[in-house]
Amino acid sequence: MKKVFWVLAVLLSATYFSSCTCHKKQSMEMDQDAQTESRERRPSQFEPNDYQAQQPDARHAPDYQGITVEQVISFDLKKGSGPQVQMADQVQMIYSLWVYDPKRIGNKGLVILENETLNITVGKNQTLVGLEQGIQGMAQGGQRSLILPVKDAFGPKGNSKVPAGAIILAEVSVLKIKKAK
Repeated sequence: MKKVFWVLAVLLSATYFSSCTCHKKQSMEMDQDAQTESRERRPSQFEPNDYQAQQPDARHAPDYQGITVEQVISFDLKKGSGPQVQMADQVQMIYSLWVYDPKRIGNKGLVILENETLNITVGKNQTLVGLEQGIQGMAQGGQRSLILPVKDAFGPKGNSKVPAGAIILAEVSVLKIKKAK
């Protein structure tokens, strides 16, 4: 009886260990297959990835779905303090421009400029007409979001960075105001 028990125990343990080894080999082969597959799926630096594919196309203005903008629209993000910007004042500001895209988060499409510092005299046409109109009434430290119509931005033809007929989204912060005398 003892001999039968030991023979049975040896057979069971041999079967168990051989199945474990086989299972380990299979899992190792599966791991190697997964690594090879991930290497095969990894895009090269020359293939567009998902992020690049989602970037707006600089040659075409987005579909505005019937939206038309006839005049500058402004939204105060932060009220400033002190005197307000008026015609002939010298203003130092930081601004960013995007092509307005209603399908994107924050309506920010193609980036035109980001965090550019600009010094202008209001009313002297030193920047976009819509930008000059949009900063009037702001105080030092104020921040404003502006939607600029085509006619007050880059016009119907656009330029090398801006598609033809693009509505522009601008964010402006007034740093300093020097009042006109």
